[in-house]
Amino acid sequence: QADVRGEGACVPGNHCWTRGLLWSNIWNSADDGRGGFAVAHKKGQGSTQNGRDSNPQFRGIKLYGGQVAQSGSIIVRQCGTKFHPGHLVRMGKDNTLYAVSNGTVRFRGRYVDLIPSDEGVEAFAAAGSASK
Repeated sequence: QADVRGEGACVPGNHCWTRGLLWSNIWNSADDGRGGFAVAHKKGQGSTQNGRDSNPQFRGIKLYGGQVAQSGSIIVRQCGTKFHPGHLVRMGKDNTLYAVSNGTVRFRGRYVDLIPSDEGVEAFAAAGSASK
């Protein structure tokens, strides 16, 4: 078979150079049974590495100094130990500070205390309540 470059028709079986492609190799390797080759008729959709986001954690101080806290209410949600538990305040496994009994929240530097509202609960003198 002769090499036809630009003269005659490009048909399967002939060596035909068009736009730098040797069409006989394409026809022979990807023949779809109709004498041509299959090409995409729609542009493929690209992918992206973006499009993900995490839910907010809602960190921060939930009850400020002087506010009344009920037993079990969350005072501070935090990452790490920016605030430490003081009197009548406990720390959860995710470093959340919560009240153990009813009382008033008091911030003492990096410590969070609870001044109890019940007379039967032992008060902490440094928390600002009157000692008996």
